[in-house]
Amino acid sequence: MKIEVLGRQNPWWTNLSNIERDPFIEEYNASPIKWRPSFLDSLKLEKDVVYIIYGPRQIGKTTSFKLIIKDLLSKKNIKPKQVLYLNCEEVAPPSPQNLAQLLDDYISWVRIDSSERLFIFIDEATYLKDWERGIKILSDRGRLKKITLLATGSHVMGLRRGAERLPGRRGREVELDIFLLPLNFREYIAINKPELRVNLPVLLNWDLNSIFKSIQEISLFAEFINPLFESFLRTGGFLRSIRDWVSLGQIKADVYRLYKDAFIADLIRVGRRETIFKELAQWILWKRQNPFEWTDAARETYVGTYPTVREYIEDGEAAFVWDIFYKVKEIGKPFRAPRSPKKVNFKDPFIFHSIRAWALGYQNPNQAAEDFLKEPSNIGYIVENVVASHLKRLKSSEIFYWRNGGEIDFVIYKNGKKISLIEVKYQAKINPENAKILKKWGGGIILTRNFLHLEKNILFAPVQYFLALLQTI
Repeated sequence: MKIEVLGRQNPWWTNLSNIERDPFIEEYNASPIKWRPSFLDSLKLEKDVVYIIYGPRQIGKTTSFKLIIKDLLSKKNIKPKQVLYLNCEEVAPPSPQNLAQLLDDYISWVRIDSSERLFIFIDEATYLKDWERGIKILSDRGRLKKITLLATGSHVMGLRRGAERLPGRRGREVELDIFLLPLNFREYIAINKPELRVNLPVLLNWDLNSIFKSIQEISLFAEFINPLFESFLRTGGFLRSIRDWVSLGQIKADVYRLYKDAFIADLIRVGRRETIFKELAQWILWKRQNPFEWTDAARETYVGTYPTVREYIEDGEAAFVWDIFYKVKEIGKPFRAPRSPKKVNFKDPFIFHSIRAWALGYQNPNQAAEDFLKEPSNIGYIVENVVASHLKRLKSSEIFYWRNGGEIDFVIYKNGKKISLIEVKYQAKINPENAKILKKWGGGIILTRNFLHLEKNILFAPVQYFLALLQTI
């Protein structure tokens, strides 16, 4: 590929001020809701590393790249040609070898006049099958010296496989894998009420007395946090849906379609059929939180065999549509029960509403979401999904569910040790029976609608205040 073709994606090469007219930068500057991901300030851009950034489509990966590029050009005084942005979806090199040749040509071209550090941004790397082989070719040739490389993708399996195939070639930094996910509720509060950012305590340990005191502090801001939680159950953590809600009081149909189409496109790209995924989504929406076997879905749908069911549901997880939770074999140890039933929880409320409107054929997805949330049991279902996604994103933690003569929604382990048990009871009235199984296993947390109370080894806490404590990846 010739350099002039790359120039179309790198307009700052000819005029530094063009970065200010980049559509992603312009949209960011014009937005009433701005979010600068925290990872941007922790990157070691002065080192020879290969960062891989994981996240769903339309989450802000490209905007993050453009913000980094803008900072390099305007604040770090990096020369424009030292920065290469390559969107594989637009250029689509047909093979890893061609990608290696394209980058090699660029490196040779720039280093005719300079030996300074280069910064290479490869967007939507998973659009190119075996993209990592192109990087490996360059690394093995010694061509990645004094180069900082960042790659993104929206299908986690493709990126992870790429990372696994680059052993010893990504540098020595610890945090080279970065997840850019929908805003969690704590971040949602921060962008809607920035003045609360410094006033929200953080969950530092799982001591119930400490959590109780922190939640008491957070409850002082109930007049702000409670309505924000209600809106979060509609918008989720996606900036476009949040912006619509803030400016219009509703979310436009094209925003629902945008995200749904993005998720489906990723699944189609890895060889999945939209009709099959739609039928499985319908079945999961009907099944809700009930644990199920792969064979249940195969028997109750027209998908086919249980291996096909498993592949599609696991690909849905890889595309950030939902998370799969497994039963723990023994409560004291973080080992998955072999062949145990699974649970599926949607990754984000807006993802849920988008997929539901598409799978069930609603013409007005915003109205469908509003109607759904009028039913208390439906709200409880969404809330449990929100709790699941937040817990799944806790650093260095493993999350399971337990069922044996009773059920515990979430069993949390860290470093192989059980650290907490959590039940979600988003209902108007809490009774002693709700705590029976947690007491049996030494206590834990019951997340409620509005009841806050600490009783020996059981903490009853409003779910919105608990979520506001959590800093997640």
